[in-house]
Amino acid sequence: MESEKKEMYSGVNLETFVPLLGEWIVGSGFCGCTKKEQGSVLALELISAGKAPLWLASRYHIISGKISLKADAMLALFRERGGRVKWIKFDNDAAQADFTIEGQTSTISYTASDATRAKLLPPRNAESGWAKHPAEMLRARLISKAIRMVCPEVCAGIYTPEEVEDFKITEPVTALLNPSKERVLKTVQEVLDYSGLSNESVDFMMQSGWIKSSIDELDQVRKNKILCNPDAFIAMVKAKKGVA
Repeated sequence: MESEKKEMYSGVNLETFVPLLGEWIVGSGFCGCTKKEQGSVLALELISAGKAPLWLASRYHIISGKISLKADAMLALFRERGGRVKWIKFDNDAAQADFTIEGQTSTISYTASDATRAKLLPPRNAESGWAKHPAEMLRARLISKAIRMVCPEVCAGIYTPEEVEDFKITEPVTALLNPSKERVLKTVQEVLDYSGLSNESVDFMMQSGWIKSSIDELDQVRKNKILCNPDAFIAMVKAKKGVA
């Protein structure tokens, strides 16, 4: 099987074939490639691995000029080396799993609190992965964190697409409920207090079925949406409660 893989590109003239294959990769938009040099690098990886071009889409992605290894591909490489994973928790609050390699098991987690300390939560963009799919983002972060710890040879020097995107996050969420007094709002309670509509907001959330009695019951997705666009949330509350 291994020899068959290598035969896929046997006999090709690398000097002419690599640039040509690289151009095809860029022209197709594969893996986020935008430059011929990036395409050539991926072409060399294909030839070295003896793989067909579609293999790239399952493994690599280029974001802002940085090559990244997808979290599921990172996990697959870990398993190929004999690693095993047993998932303990996977929701909007935390991802936790047992990672086993060479007879050693480590229980590792990545939580919403970890993401908050890293300024990934609350998300700055309502369309971001952290706003729409926080559980999946926590899982991707956990995979990268864990495999770098227990089997670094899998991903040394390479980040996941989620990490590369997160490099762009440098500032906290800003709300302009009062344009003349811009301030940073980091929690839902701060949004309610600053709006002056705390009671009305809680009533709105209860009537909408988001909570039963306390904002502590809000799930992470709802929190993210409120913090991404506090003005829109308060506008909904005002419209529902008939507040001017």
